[in-house]
Amino acid sequence: MKQIKTLGWLVMAAALTTTFAACSNDDNDTPDTPAAPAKSVTITVGAGITDDNATRSAITTGTDSNDKTTRTLTFTTGDKLYVKAYYGDNERDDSEGVDYYKYILCGILAMNGSPSADGLSASFTGDLVQYDRSGNSTDGYTYSKAESISVTYTDPLGDAAKDGSGNLLSFATLIHKDATEGNNDQADCDYVNKGWDLYYISWDKLATDVNTLMTKNLAVSSNSAGNGYSTSTKSFNLAEASDPIINCTINGLTASTEYTVTYVIGTGEDYEITLSPKVTTDSEGVAKFAFFGDVTTSTHKLTFSGSETKTATLSDNKTLTANKSVLNVTRTAN
Repeated sequence: MKQIKTLGWLVMAAALTTTFAACSNDDNDTPDTPAAPAKSVTITVGAGITDDNATRSAITTGTDSNDKTTRTLTFTTGDKLYVKAYYGDNERDDSEGVDYYKYILCGILAMNGSPSADGLSASFTGDLVQYDRSGNSTDGYTYSKAESISVTYTDPLGDAAKDGSGNLLSFATLIHKDATEGNNDQADCDYVNKGWDLYYISWDKLATDVNTLMTKNLAVSSNSAGNGYSTSTKSFNLAEASDPIINCTINGLTASTEYTVTYVIGTGEDYEITLSPKVTTDSEGVAKFAFFGDVTTSTHKLTFSGSETKTATLSDNKTLTANKSVLNVTRTAN
């Protein structure tokens, strides 16, 4: 299943200021001492939101012309931006069946102060560090930090390599203020940062409500297919399609009890996903939570394992679509 799930799009006015993190030597007494090699590129990124349906990182609610609830994300103080760009020639690793580039620049940019009063713009600053591909061909996309920056950049993001369609391989991912960083062994983390790569772990996440799911687990990223970095506007578009969110109210459980929730997908050889974290019912035996639904099947069930095991069938004849929607479901477990 896709792990990238995003609503709307965000415009980033990027790379307004670029400097090298190198130490120049102006001491006339030591003219032969070379400048220290630059190990990072520092950039300042301005972020502006130009679409009322853009993806942001706090929630405002409203209603559309059909009286349906709308949820719009806005920037919030403490958001960060992960930026990555590929450089060098495209090479093929037949043993892994992947294409890769010799090196990359990447890093996490911090927000400068707070967003604008309306939450529609902000700026970010930080260092992009060079990583070189390392190891033998069986290592796939393994990279390690380089000793220094090896190329002089006019526009660090605009000088990246291009794919076969001519799209720049420069990318950005929004890091929500409340998202938790971890690694593959931590079930309670929201995203993993390998240094040379950052990705959200969203397919098995459960939250107490839709707003929390959107502001912690929603992976908001650009892509290279026309939504990457633009050299003319110095901007990013963050516009990935999102899987639907299932917003559940489940009755019939034991009051004030903790349950492990498993999402059962498909018929026959069912595929099961244990959602994290666990849920606890209220005094009436009701559990309320939200998670990302699967779009590959029409059969969706939940099992609850606690003081007893119960099942709630969400649907056995509905195929969900990646249409940025929230599906509100009330069921009784038995």
